[in-house]
Amino acid sequence: MKKKVYLTLAVLMTSLALFSASALAFPPGGPGRGPGGDPEMMAHGGPGLMQELNLTDEQIEKLKKEKFAKRKNLIQIRAEKETLELDLEKELSADQPNTGKIEKIAGKMGDLHGQMVAQRAQSLVFLKSLLTDEQKKILDAHQLAPGGHGMKMMKHRSRGKGRH
Repeated sequence: MKKKVYLTLAVLMTSLALFSASALAFPPGGPGRGPGGDPEMMAHGGPGLMQELNLTDEQIEKLKKEKFAKRKNLIQIRAEKETLELDLEKELSADQPNTGKIEKIAGKMGDLHGQMVAQRAQSLVFLKSLLTDEQKKILDAHQLAPGGHGMKMMKHRSRGKGRH
């Protein structure tokens, strides 16, 4: 029985480490920090790509509006995720950790991570919906180029401040 508890704790500790590491992939939606941040970073191509796209004022305005709506939601998700991390830390530090509670907390954390990934993908889809065919070709070429980001933008983001 003890072996099973220790094995479960080891698996959950590893999961916590992975969740924490993946949380670093989603920095706050402040300026220059991806889909929740400046429109220039929405395609994860930086100011150079956005210059290449030559966005209209109308496109930029729509991106800014979307940024604030998404950013509020991401703040709520991150706050809930951090609260769960504290709950998990508390449960893991107990004299006799409750593996049922630990698994439930870890599951909720995974759900929140999934919501963040989905929101990032939705931001890219929104960006593409605003682009002309020519702008989409530029974006696609950038994402497919060596060193381009494509779907990696979902995983490998610049590291914002602190843990998130």
